[in-house]
Amino acid sequence: IGSVGVKMLGNPLFGYILLASHIVSALLNGLIYRKIKVKEEIFKTENKPQKDFNFGDVILSSNQAILSVGAIIMFFFIVVESLGPILNLFPPLFSSFLGGMLEITKGCLELSKLSISSKIILPICSFIITFGGFSTIMQSMALLKKVKIKTSLFMLFKFTQAIISCVI
Repeated sequence: IGSVGVKMLGNPLFGYILLASHIVSALLNGLIYRKIKVKEEIFKTENKPQKDFNFGDVILSSNQAILSVGAIIMFFFIVVESLGPILNLFPPLFSSFLGGMLEITKGCLELSKLSISSKIILPICSFIITFGGFSTIMQSMALLKKVKIKTSLFMLFKFTQAIISCVI
């Protein structure tokens, strides 16, 4: 609502529209994939003895997650900046979309700078935000590694949700 709707697109209503489309698309996407079979071992806990709470382990685990996510963000920032001259060869709308498919914020920011009707920009922003960009997908997969979901399946879920959100 704040970042994209108010700051980038200059209209809080656009932020609420994006939020609503994202929530409704998540619900509809869940209905579409509700019959997907999940392997039982994902939910089984290992028979390891319970360890006592260790604050040091919590700090270490948190730092590992922060470093992992930070490294992915840095990698995709460098990729997007390096591809900038190549992306600029495409029409601005397509270039902004491609940038958003790599990194959400960059894509939405570039879209907001275009002098195009909000009827075009809003669905594209909705798609980009809902899909998440490859940077966000890789961050999610790094943090979801214990769930053992295939990256291709996760991306399919995100892609269909993004299409639904774009249509809404």
